[in-house]
Amino acid sequence: MFIFCVSVFIFCVYFLCLFPVCLCLYSVFIFCVSVFIFCVYFLCIFSTFIFCVYFLCLFAVFIFCVFFLCVCVYFLCLFSVFTFCVSVFVSCVYFLCVGVYFQCLFSVFIFCVYFLRLFSVCLCLFSRSKVSMRKKRFDFERPQVAVGCVVS
Repeated sequence: MFIFCVSVFIFCVYFLCLFPVCLCLYSVFIFCVSVFIFCVYFLCIFSTFIFCVYFLCLFAVFIFCVFFLCVCVYFLCLFSVFTFCVSVFVSCVYFLCVGVYFQCLFSVFIFCVYFLRLFSVCLCLFSRSKVSMRKKRFDFERPQVAVGCVVS
């Protein structure tokens, strides 16, 4: 029985020595698991941070696109105002040319009226001179009528 007691004693000592080793291994295992959980937690937080940064970048790209669209619309409005001003200028030049054309036509009309008036005056004078020559030649006492003039 002595051997049994010694073997139980050795087993107990062995178990007592083994128990702290197991506890130490268990604590190392718990530490590794806690480090793993911390790493997973940190990766989740980091991925959330990366997602937020990515979302902010997307939002910045969206803001830039809206800004670029506004700039494009602004330049299109400026171009349409420029086109409108050019069309108004072309219209003014066109109406100025049309006005000059009608002014030339009016001056030609005035010239024709002046020429016709001059022609009628010349006819009147010519007919008077003929009548006065006839009067001298035939010595008529009654008044003679010429084209458009009354001669007495």
